[in-house]
Amino acid sequence: MKEQLKHLDNVTLHIAVTGSTGAGKSSFINAIRGLQPDDVSAAPTGAIETTMIPTMYTHPTMLNVKLWDLPGTGSHKFKAKKYLKEVKLETFDFFIIISSERFKENDIMLAEAIKESKKLFLFLRSKIDNDIQAESQRKGFDEQKVLSQIREDCHRNLKDMGNPNVFLISSFELHKYDFQTLIDTLEKQLPAHKRDALVLSLPIYSSKILEKKIETFMKQSWSAAAASGCIAVAPVPGLSIACDAAILLGFFTKCYYAFGLDDESIDKLSMRVNNPSLKSVRNSPLVVAIGQKKLSNRVVSVNK
Repeated sequence: MKEQLKHLDNVTLHIAVTGSTGAGKSSFINAIRGLQPDDVSAAPTGAIETTMIPTMYTHPTMLNVKLWDLPGTGSHKFKAKKYLKEVKLETFDFFIIISSERFKENDIMLAEAIKESKKLFLFLRSKIDNDIQAESQRKGFDEQKVLSQIREDCHRNLKDMGNPNVFLISSFELHKYDFQTLIDTLEKQLPAHKRDALVLSLPIYSSKILEKKIETFMKQSWSAAAASGCIAVAPVPGLSIACDAAILLGFFTKCYYAFGLDDESIDKLSMRVNNPSLKSVRNSPLVVAIGQKKLSNRVVSVNK
């Protein structure tokens, strides 16, 4: 059980995000990490290409999840296989190919090269909120009709790929459009341990993702409880208490971050939903205890 817990804690998930210049790669990476564009550790965003070399962004609270902002594919000199060799294809668990308009020839070339290597890839059509906002000014506006037209246009561009799924998303409104369908699709295709890492790293953008996080922690709680119970029979004085504390602290610390109970996450959520009373959550004895323990550990690490 201890080995299983260790495996769950140490599993890494490498997500590669690529696409043409200005498609919103950095905005998507920030959204997955629960960050705003002006946060200190946010990936730089802009209308021009801001990524010239593969750049890794570690998730701010789930350090085993790494998101990679890859250089844009818009150059006329783009060579898909050379590109994948340079960015080290084998590093990544799956690729996200993003476009804010039509998928271009280079996007398709890249997808075909990834497919040859038997790696998972998905197409994302970004900035859907901008499209909806622009179309809403027209008479007879129908949001579902606009979404269907965008989806059909993407499929026409990708017909040579065998009509793959295209997920319509807004990096600033994850609760809308196809983001949850994207996550459901990844859950089906990723190995179980990678799937758990993905779910625990996601910001809480809907009641469904909250339920998924709870389900994941319920599974892991049995491993933590069993490991703790096995150690309790050890004949070494003091060992049971020390190990129980370490196992439970590790488990609850993951809960602390995955459910956004740290001060920064609570403040952001409170502002987003305009509900100051949410800040009272930080007064929970468990939240206070874990927060103090984490702060103490950080001070010790800095001193070392």
